[in-house]
Amino acid sequence: FYQKDQVKSLVGIDPSKETWALNEAVTNQLGFDFQYIQTGAEHIPLDNQSMDTIVITYTLCTIPDTLKALNEIKSSRQH
Repeated sequence: FYQKDQVKSLVGIDPSKETWALNEAVTNQLGFDFQYIQTGAEHIPLDNQSMDTIVITYTLCTIPDTLKALNEIKSSRQH
């Protein structure tokens, strides 16, 4: 769903490496830089304000500490 000419890079965060391994062939053909980080949303290893857009889909019900995760996501986004 991403337009190749409008995306410079994409970072995917998920604690399940197996889930991302299923999509590896697709992510290798995106046409822009893709990085997978195996971690939970409560501890995102990115610099503060390093992302311009953050997308969350079907995940909040699976995160043990939702408030901590949302605060971590908020600090990763550029204001």
